[in-house]
Amino acid sequence: MDTLSYKTISANRETANKEWVVVDATDQVLGRLCSKVAKLLRGKYKPNFTPHVDCGDNVIIINADKIVVLDKGTCVGIGTHQELLKNCEVYKEIALSQLSKEELENA
Repeated sequence: MDTLSYKTISANRETANKEWVVVDATDQVLGRLCSKVAKLLRGKYKPNFTPHVDCGDNVIIINADKIVVLDKGTCVGIGTHQELLKNCEVYKEIALSQLSKEELENA
């Protein structure tokens, strides 16, 4: 019998090719940048992505002090974590939903 054989290839610790990726956050929207970085960290764009294996890349974010926060398409803040916590209510809401009050006080 002459048939084609297809095998599913799963990544493992030895075959996962982890690289370093530098992401520039200048004028990037906070939510969209986070989605892109999460995809890089998980490795979902790789052809041998396997959900139960850490096959994602290592990510370095530069110029994070120039990140843009939007509210319904309108720019409501640009700056560092500390600056946005002081000046931007939308960012403060986001941070409170993700971090504990202790973590926010220590930031």
